[in-house]
Amino acid sequence: MKPLEVQSVGVNIINGAIDLDVHQTGGADKNRTLHMTYGDWSQTSAGGGNVKRSQVDADIDVSISNERNAGNGAVTFTVTTRYYNFHRTLVNDQPVILDYTIHIYASQERADERFTQSGQMQSSATYSDVSFSYDVTVPALSAVNVGMGRYWNDIENTTIDDEFNGGLTIYNPNPPDYRPWAVKYGNDWQSCNRNGGMMSVRKNGQWVECRTQDGGVGEGNPPSIREGGKWKNARKVGING
Repeated sequence: MKPLEVQSVGVNIINGAIDLDVHQTGGADKNRTLHMTYGDWSQTSAGGGNVKRSQVDADIDVSISNERNAGNGAVTFTVTTRYYNFHRTLVNDQPVILDYTIHIYASQERADERFTQSGQMQSSATYSDVSFSYDVTVPALSAVNVGMGRYWNDIENTTIDDEFNGGLTIYNPNPPDYRPWAVKYGNDWQSCNRNGGMMSVRKNGQWVECRTQDGGVGEGNPPSIREGGKWKNARKVGING
């Protein structure tokens, strides 16, 4: 199994976050420190223009560990996220106390909530040293954003509802787990599912390469065997598979 690759720092804005910026400030490989800032323009001023309603600054540690095979080329790993500084200021034209709730989910579908903080604020709110861990599965040859999970901030009686995914973009370089045939070199069986390995079938008077690796290699389906009255993908066999 190949190790996961940290490709970039990025975000996927779902709703509400304006001028969102997440960038790396320290660390390397699978242990990174990120800084997040954003503001909101959600209400119209008397002159007809939008006015800034709030500003957020946050520092976040993200670490990735415990990579393991999840089957068919997918990899499951553990993300540990620590908010060691989070501060929000609010432009409150009518200085009343507002209820607020911050939600952070492990998934991108508002599921598996990992952190919730509720309180009241008039002009600002701060929390620090909050950490949590969750598992993420990345399918073969796919990428996901992890770190902040899915962030959702709700402030009572306002339209300042921020919602986005963000953090490290993690790529899984493993192809799906095909189970091709093998050829024998000397006394060793060598899997066709390897660099330089191939298997061909005779079709319309020509030899056509079977698909033994993902990414468009070959033209046919993975090689099959007949077992128990059914056709099944060939088992993993040989070395260097």
